[in-house]
Amino acid sequence: MKYLDARAYALQRLQSELSSDLYYHGAHHTIDVCQATDKLASAEGIKGKDLILLQTAAIFHDIGFVEQYHRHEIIGCD
Repeated sequence: MKYLDARAYALQRLQSELSSDLYYHGAHHTIDVCQATDKLASAEGIKGKDLILLQTAAIFHDIGFVEQYHRHEIIGCD
């Protein structure tokens, strides 16, 4: 997986498509989650493909909000 490309894609969508009514779930929140993920992964010794998978989950965890508020978790997984 090309994590940096996926990160750029997700952040671009979050920055340009999220409703302005969302104050907490924004690109800023996703960046915070990614930073926390990296710190925790480092502390736990997570590396390689497992780290990339974890980072990918973090960057996409709120992407469903660009489609709709309700059921955003399911949409994000899709």
